[in-house]
Amino acid sequence: ADALGSSSSGAPILYHDIPVGRILNYELEENGEGVLIDIFIQAPHHLRVRDTSRFWQLSGFELSLGTEGLDVKMDSLASLLSGGIAFDTPPTAGGASEPSQPGTVFKVFKNFASIQEATYVLTYPFLVNFDGSVRGLSVGAPVEFRGIKIGSVSDIAVEINPETLEIRIPVLID
Repeated sequence: ADALGSSSSGAPILYHDIPVGRILNYELEENGEGVLIDIFIQAPHHLRVRDTSRFWQLSGFELSLGTEGLDVKMDSLASLLSGGIAFDTPPTAGGASEPSQPGTVFKVFKNFASIQEATYVLTYPFLVNFDGSVRGLSVGAPVEFRGIKIGSVSDIAVEINPETLEIRIPVLID
């Protein structure tokens, strides 16, 4: 993981909101840029972990305000108190149909939403100029094509032409 977050030794590992294991230990990576988290998943649930499984941290409570309004997410009471990690294996992910071997290393995402963002392997920046209102637009807002998220807003600025007093708003999207 990039950071330990609110997890601690003994915190639960959840699969579909059901406790199936726990965090054993954690330590800084040798380069100091991340955290290695050792977990244990009880049998028979260890068979659900595949090389395509995705793990994410549980903070218990998440609040965000964006162009789509207020979004409140609350995990279980146990994760609210002690944090924890959840996992799932997407049925469409493909890959191995056999369970992962003990000792397999997985990336632990900051939250469930960041898993989707990580699926973008290659991004291209585009600059879009607006001359009208961009009320409600914020950095991190989704860029959609026919209702499917294909990117996000990475920067918003304001430019004023001193000669014409014309205002335009350049928006950088990825």
